[in-house]
Amino acid sequence: MTRYWVFRQNETIGPLEAEEVVRLPGFQSQWPVCPEGGGQERWETASKFPELSALITDAAAVKRGRVMAIDDDPSVRRVL
Repeated sequence: MTRYWVFRQNETIGPLEAEEVVRLPGFQSQWPVCPEGGGQERWETASKFPELSALITDAAAVKRGRVMAIDDDPSVRRVL
């Protein structure tokens, strides 16, 4: 799994797992991040990395309350 460096408030943080990146307080998809070992040319906004983008989308769905929960019975689904 890829780990990332995050540039936030004039400080470089990391390396962090993708899940840790999106859980940083005040995280925003436009924060600059770089994959570990990527070098200076790999810095991009978090939303440009597929692994982070998927987590950003999932986190946004949770905030909007649109998360599907699967009951023990596979035929039963409900929206939380």
